[in-house]
Amino acid sequence: MNGENENTVKLTGLGAPHKDKTYVLDKEEFLIGRARDCDLRMEENTISGRHAKILKVQDHYEIEDLQSTNGTFLNDMRVSRKRLRSGDKIKFDQFEFLFTDPSDVSRTIVATPSLLAEAQKTVVRPHPPSAVPLSPAPTTAPSPAVLSRPSSNVRGGSAAAGVVVAVILAFLVGLGGNILFQQILIAGSGGSLLGSAWDNAKSMARIYPTMHQAHLWVKADFSRWQNIVSILLIILSVVLAGMAAQAIGRRKRIPIALAFGAVFVLAALVMQIACLQFRIQALPLLYAGLVRGLPPWPSFALGIAYIFGVVFVLSLVGTLLVRRGR
Repeated sequence: MNGENENTVKLTGLGAPHKDKTYVLDKEEFLIGRARDCDLRMEENTISGRHAKILKVQDHYEIEDLQSTNGTFLNDMRVSRKRLRSGDKIKFDQFEFLFTDPSDVSRTIVATPSLLAEAQKTVVRPHPPSAVPLSPAPTTAPSPAVLSRPSSNVRGGSAAAGVVVAVILAFLVGLGGNILFQQILIAGSGGSLLGSAWDNAKSMARIYPTMHQAHLWVKADFSRWQNIVSILLIILSVVLAGMAAQAIGRRKRIPIALAFGAVFVLAALVMQIACLQFRIQALPLLYAGLVRGLPPWPSFALGIAYIFGVVFVLSLVGTLLVRRGR
């Protein structure tokens, strides 16, 4: 970059897509993130809008994380704010940069009063000869690699946990919401709110998995507001589940949506088989009508794939709604 010289303070990319790119720290506050006003703009989805900043503080620089989603790491340790030394490696999520400050001599052995005072706070003085035990107990110092390794849950959660929570959330909102909605309608017409709840739950569980098929929505009678609310609850359930899967999983959006779609359809199929007393030939999916004239099992497979496609698209919408900024 322009303006570089032997005294330039800079960041140098160490890996794709920023490998060998140099960014000069020529401001009091150097902002890193995905927003347009950032000095080092990174367009990756795992980078927050305003992810971190580097501050010039008197005669040195400091890195400060701006409450980013996926964290800022200094020499593989997650930090909120820390002083930088020349040669430090900084990661914004998984994207690594080398910090270089030619004026930083703090890593050389110079016996200045300030450095001596700082060193005395952490130095371990040896025992005098008379106090040294004859048979000291062996100690095993942890290796630097262990000390510097971030914990596994710092950078994100579990994809499996995200999928499981998403499936539960989808059923609670979609199935539970429709059951509650039907009971409210019954109560509004003079019936008992809890009187037929169990029968309604069994009936709704039998048909709930097929309610995700888009062609059923097209055939729905939209002149009745009750049908509109019911369909909106189904859509909302999967969108919210997609958001939960992405927020907990902290993984790529498409793979997490694929995983959620597959597990959701499998869970819905198991639930429907159980509700129909394991009579798989009675499943409505066998008669989805996607391709007329096919034998039952190919039709069943196409029905499964069709529902999976609908759930996948809705859950992908949910993951796209997850805020990656601050």
